[in-house]
Amino acid sequence: MKHKNVLKRAWALLWGYKALWIFGIILAITSASYSSQSNFRFGGTDRNSERETFDFNSGDDFGAWIEGQMEDAGDEFQRLRAGENLTDQERTIFNVVLAVFCVIIILIPFAKAFYYISETALIKMVDEVEESDKKYRIREGFSLGWSKEAWRLFLVDLVIFLPLFVVTLASLALAAWPLVVGFFGNDPGSPRVIGLITAIGLFFVFVLLAVIVGTVLGLLKHFIRRKVVLEKMGVFESIRQGARFVWKNIKDVGLMWLINVGINIAWPIVLIPLVALLFGLGAVGGGLTALLTSLVSSGSIPAISIFGGVVFLVIMSIPLFFVGGLKATYLSTAWTLTYRELATLETLEAPQIAEEASEDE
Repeated sequence: MKHKNVLKRAWALLWGYKALWIFGIILAITSASYSSQSNFRFGGTDRNSERETFDFNSGDDFGAWIEGQMEDAGDEFQRLRAGENLTDQERTIFNVVLAVFCVIIILIPFAKAFYYISETALIKMVDEVEESDKKYRIREGFSLGWSKEAWRLFLVDLVIFLPLFVVTLASLALAAWPLVVGFFGNDPGSPRVIGLITAIGLFFVFVLLAVIVGTVLGLLKHFIRRKVVLEKMGVFESIRQGARFVWKNIKDVGLMWLINVGINIAWPIVLIPLVALLFGLGAVGGGLTALLTSLVSSGSIPAISIFGGVVFLVIMSIPLFFVGGLKATYLSTAWTLTYRELATLETLEAPQIAEEASEDE
C-alpha cells in the first residue's frame, strides 16, 4: 500500500469536494467534549463548615458523611431555585446556567444522531466518488447518511461501550478496594499507608491498560465502521470482520495510524497562531459588547457577563469548529481510502492465492 498516494488523494478530495465539509464540521461539533470545574458561592454563609474536617474511622462514619453531603447539595440547589438570599444578579446567573444546562441535556441525543448520520454520509460519499466519480450535494449526502447503517454504527458503539463501562467500574472498584480496607480496618496504623500505596499502584496500572485498550479500539473502529457502511454487515459480523481485516493488514494499518497520530500531535501546534488571533479578536469583540451592554443596561453585571461572554465564545468557536471540520473530513477520507485500497489488494491477491494452492495440489 502506498500511504503517500492515499494522503495526497485525501487532500485532493478535501479541496475538490467541498460538500464533504459540512459533514466534517458536524463531526467536529458533535464529537467535541468539554470539561470544566466551577466553584460558585452565593451569599456569605458556609453551610458545610461543620463538616470541613472529618476523620474517616469507620464505614458508618463515611456513609453518614456521604449522606450529609448529598442532603446539603439538595438543600443548596433548592435554595438557589427559590432565590433565597440571592441578589438579582446572582439569581439571573443561576437561571441562565440552569437553562443552558437543560438545553445541552436536551440536545445530546440529537447531536449523537447527527454524528452517526454525518459519519455514514462521509464514508459513502468518498466511496462513491472513488467508485464512479459521482459527487453528491449536501442534501443528497444527508439522504445517504439517514440510513440503517447509521443506526448500526450506534449499535456497534453501544456493544463496545457497555462491556467496557462495566469493566471500568469493576477495575476502579478493585483499585480502590485496598484503600477502603485500609481506612475502614480496625487497625489505624500501617494498613492505611499500605492500602493507599496499593490503590495508587493499581490505579496507574488501570490507566495504562485503559490507554492501550482505548487506542486499539479506536483503531479497530475505523474499519468496523467501514465494514458496516460499505459492506452492509451487521453489528457483530462487522466487529469480527473489522478485527480480522486490521490483523491481516496490521503493517499498513499501523503505519497509517502512526501518520494520524503525527497529524493529531502537530494539529494543536499549527493552530497556536490562529487561536492567539481569535483570542485577541474575541477579547476585543467581547469587551466592546460588554461596554455597550453596560451603557444600555445601566451596569447590570449579569447582562454584561452574558452578552460579552457569548460574543467572545462565538468569535473563538466558529472558526475553530470550521478548521476542526476540515481536519475531521480529511482524516475520515484518508481512512476510507485506506480501507478501499487494502480491500482491493485483498481482492487481487485472492485469485493468486487460490491458483497457487491448486498448483501445489
